[in-house]
Amino acid sequence: MLQRIRARMARKSFDYQWGALPEGDFLLSDDGFGGRVPEILSRYELRVAPAWFEGRRVLDAGCGGGRWIKGFLELGCEVTALDASANALGSVRERYGERVRTVTGDVLKADEIFAGEQFDLVFSWGVLHHTEDTARGVSSLAKLVAPDGLLYLYLYGADSVSTSSRAGLGAQRAVMSLLPLRARRRVIEWRYGKDRAHEVFDLISTPLNDRFTLAQGREMLAAAGFTRVVQTMPHTELFLRADRGSSSAEAFQLPEPERPYWFEREPAQPSSAPA
Repeated sequence: MLQRIRARMARKSFDYQWGALPEGDFLLSDDGFGGRVPEILSRYELRVAPAWFEGRRVLDAGCGGGRWIKGFLELGCEVTALDASANALGSVRERYGERVRTVTGDVLKADEIFAGEQFDLVFSWGVLHHTEDTARGVSSLAKLVAPDGLLYLYLYGADSVSTSSRAGLGAQRAVMSLLPLRARRRVIEWRYGKDRAHEVFDLISTPLNDRFTLAQGREMLAAAGFTRVVQTMPHTELFLRADRGSSSAEAFQLPEPERPYWFEREPAQPSSAPA
């Protein structure tokens, strides 16, 4: 019961966030990010050469305002966007129109929503750790991956935050939970600045923020039927590309990227990816 209540609060927080904070660092309004999305997807996130993407069916599960959709479209993909937020999908429709199929729904029920469909790539970036059951989400998305397809997940890493820092984040979330959403936004903008407000709101406004070790990530993917898992960017955060032992992308794989990664503000310094 408590998890369901927290999940409803999380959905409300994200819907507000995408409506009130559509711009900021690492969003499409950020020229340093928006102009590089295809490169970031190919070179860093998936480590698959651009030639593979042409004509591929992609499900962006938890698409938010559509920052990654831009890259997938430019790489030649057919994109389906799934999100529970009306504000997020409204932004996607406004930006991309009929080039993108948009579907409203819960990522934990993606297998029911898209029953009978399969995708070459199911992509879920920074989403499942904000749900009440991450393993269930992995299982749901896995059922939509074509036999020779890929599942890609970005999850918060357990080793990215120390025990003391995690306690501090918990305290901030407890305080934020007492405030109306608009007041949370104002406090965050005052404390961190407008450019970082979206990123920080994501981290401390929603009550669901689970973190996982690499071993836990691999375990969830193995339970969902994947036999090969690659951490595409060695980091304390989890950037996981999974397949079932063979993949249409196998001949297109790229080498491990050099640091700094695209989200690191300073060379070779540990950093959490933007939320």
